[in-house]
Amino acid sequence: MALSLAGIETIAAQASQLYAAGTRRDAVVKTLKQRFQGLTITGCLESDLSEEPFREEPSYLLYLVDSHDHCWKVTREPARATGIVIAEREEAA
Repeated sequence: MALSLAGIETIAAQASQLYAAGTRRDAVVKTLKQRFQGLTITGCLESDLSEEPFREEPSYLLYLVDSHDHCWKVTREPARATGIVIAEREEAA
């Protein structure tokens, strides 16, 4: 499932709304998985990743991942993305 920029924008907007409402990271990820079935979505802390995020938000960093070669790798290409990582900012945790 390739991601469009509009799809990424929608996911980011919903994640931002959930964080603004005080939702915890695990619940943000669970809610996004329910809303975007078929897309791999996971969460972690920002210190778990050292790559450049695709998008930065006040409460989290959004990464795109590509699993076409059987191993996840961070990508900046929405057309290659098969999933999203929500990396919660540690000062927001």
